[in-house]
Amino acid sequence: MAISIDGTQVASSAAQLDQKIITLPITLGTSATAYAVVPWGCKLVAAYSVIDAALSIADETVALKNHAGSAMTGGTITITQVGSAAGDIDSVTPSANNSFASGEMIQIAIGGENGTAVTASLSLVFQVT
Repeated sequence: MAISIDGTQVASSAAQLDQKIITLPITLGTSATAYAVVPWGCKLVAAYSVIDAALSIADETVALKNHAGSAMTGGTITITQVGSAAGDIDSVTPSANNSFASGEMIQIAIGGENGTAVTASLSLVFQVT
């Protein structure tokens, strides 16, 4: 059965229509924690990073944690230094410790292993529950 909105058939599935995305800039190269508020009751189903420049020293990690600071199973993005270039995309699909109540925060732990400041864009895909 096709989904229609105002008489127009929608190509997306019902699950896709219930997805919300938060995108934020992060700076790699220094160990730090960033935070974002999750305004919906939801599960984090995917996360994507894209870098603005090549890493120069080492691989970088970006670990996603829930509001209590618990690491998400399958929630650590590793951005590989060797052969890296602006526009490289990495992703993960967390499978546990990835549920949020409306108004809770998500923690983003930046490893700092690269040692050189590189800006990345982090997109977090949530499935509203």
